[in-house]
Amino acid sequence: MNVKVRVTRYIAAIAGICLLLVAAGFYAGRVLGDRFVEDIVLGEGRLPLLLSRPVNRFYEVYTLIHSENRLSRLAGYYGLADNGMINLEFLAERFRLEKDPPLQAAIVWVAARSDDTNGVLRFYSSVFSESSDSVKKRILGLMKSLNNDYFMKFIRDNRIAPGDMPEDGREINVEIVW
Repeated sequence: MNVKVRVTRYIAAIAGICLLLVAAGFYAGRVLGDRFVEDIVLGEGRLPLLLSRPVNRFYEVYTLIHSENRLSRLAGYYGLADNGMINLEFLAERFRLEKDPPLQAAIVWVAARSDDTNGVLRFYSSVFSESSDSVKKRILGLMKSLNNDYFMKFIRDNRIAPGDMPEDGREINVEIVW
């Protein structure tokens, strides 16, 4: 009888530990899951690479964004939009690092795909003065399409000449030479 009690307690202890591990894993996954993938792509941490096997397309986007090749970086920025991983702080940092107007214009376009309209408008305002003329026109066109009142206040506060403004409020596809 004594052996049966010990075996039963042993099995109950193992079952309890397994249940505890499953519950802990479930809650950790709920809390950290989406953040892990975002950290992998945006380069905010290396821990996710050690703890998980990244999906190929996310790893490819990370590699493209951090490439020395301009066209690869361009593809990486569009990959962020395709995967819905738009972090405006990261894009502002990358905008300031990029010196090519086509890459800056792509970053501006990607930012417009964010769900945070006010954040996008703040992003545009913060990078406007650092932009080339062609990128400024693209920013103005996107800004007008997002929030016309903000756009009108912005052009008034920054004394933007009528010739520099977009005519129809849509994104302006200006010729950007590589």
